[in-house]
Amino acid sequence: MNNLLSKVFLLLAALSFSLLIILDFFPVIEFHKIYSFIGILLFGFLSAITEKNNSSKNKPAKQILIMWAIAPTALILLLVVLTLLGGHSESGVGIDNPVVWILYIGTIISAGLRLKKNPGEIDKA
Repeated sequence: MNNLLSKVFLLLAALSFSLLIILDFFPVIEFHKIYSFIGILLFGFLSAITEKNNSSKNKPAKQILIMWAIAPTALILLLVVLTLLGGHSESGVGIDNPVVWILYIGTIISAGLRLKKNPGEIDKA
């Protein structure tokens, strides 16, 4: 039960973060960013509390690798979609920012290096 609850809280934190990005791209939406920020903190904290018994050592290596690769890719796709919809970031976090791409590529390379380091663990999962 705690594992499911932790995943729900983590999903809600990710959705709050996505909402914060959407609000950055489309400031005409009448919603205060502070609510999204509070949601990120609250749901992230609740996820950490409910996850305390399920440490990352108990998770399969394949699941961890998937999170390291899919989460940043989903964020990049969100930035691309918001840009295609005509949005423009007020804070400068967008697909035209080289720092975003450097962080994304670094994360993907890191996930690939983890895969090469422990291929046996990935196959067992």
